[in-house]
Amino acid sequence: MGIGNSALRAVKSSGALPGFDYKATANGHEGLFKAVVNEHVLTSGYQKEELLYSTTGSWITSVPEDAEVLASFSNADDFYISGWWPGHKGAKGQTLAFTKNFEDSTITLFANDLAFRAHTQYSYRLIANSIYASVGTEVIKKGKGKIKGKEIKAQNNKEEKSFFEKGRDRD
Repeated sequence: MGIGNSALRAVKSSGALPGFDYKATANGHEGLFKAVVNEHVLTSGYQKEELLYSTTGSWITSVPEDAEVLASFSNADDFYISGWWPGHKGAKGQTLAFTKNFEDSTITLFANDLAFRAHTQYSYRLIANSIYASVGTEVIKKGKGKIKGKEIKAQNNKEEKSFFEKGRDRD
């Protein structure tokens, strides 16, 4: 998962995702804007139309083939609500976030910074959903693996109900 202008620049520079491109005014340009959120496991808990916040002055202009667009800046003339973002009109209707299978993993990029101080609390769910969805089941499937030189044995990787699924006061 990559968030913000620095992540977009790094991925673009790497050339790892042909077809990906982005634009930015300047890091620190910020604002509240109308967004269109597509239905996906990574956007669970959000409505189709949301107000989101950015501090990066960035937007995604093209996504790789087979990528799934998670959210976009609204195409409405009044998409920009408030803030200080000279040049924000360039973001109108552009992609805000996408995800794509890449080799044996998934890459998810967000043009906005989802963890900037407490400004973006409403976006924290996007981070949590992305982390949760990124947890692979390869070790569970194979029953073995290594973490920092320690062997993982099948008995350590049993799938069980979580604390929240069990409930604190129930069996």
